[in-house]
Amino acid sequence: RNDTASQEPTVSHSSVASITAVPSTPVEFPCGLAIDILPGSEVEANHIYREVFVEKVYFRHGVRVPAGGCVVDVGANVGLFALQVLQMCGSHPPRIIAVEPLPPTYAVLCKNLAAASKRVETVRAGISSQFELSESRRTYS
Repeated sequence: RNDTASQEPTVSHSSVASITAVPSTPVEFPCGLAIDILPGSEVEANHIYREVFVEKVYFRHGVRVPAGGCVVDVGANVGLFALQVLQMCGSHPPRIIAVEPLPPTYAVLCKNLAAASKRVETVRAGISSQFELSESRRTYS
């Protein structure tokens, strides 16, 4: 996207109303991190937290994020990995592009990353090896 390459990335959401209309549940993890999650997704959120913050699975095998680099988080869910990267990189955070296709999850992602808006861009999309347009539907009860 050459036309926007020089612009600072921001958290982009379709509308504030759509974000506040999605129900979410606040949680606090053992490290003190407080975020919102979708109602009923506590088990999933705890699993992702353990994977990202405790086991640090994405930073195994010498993977590092250079100061001022760029991270693309495909399948960002509610933003735990993006938040970990921002926390780890301190005063020199990378640019983060967080991609999440599901509208309710995307809304919570935007809410969780809003405070980091100067270095984070969110994109509501799915990534595939095939070029096609499709609708993603998931029912929450």
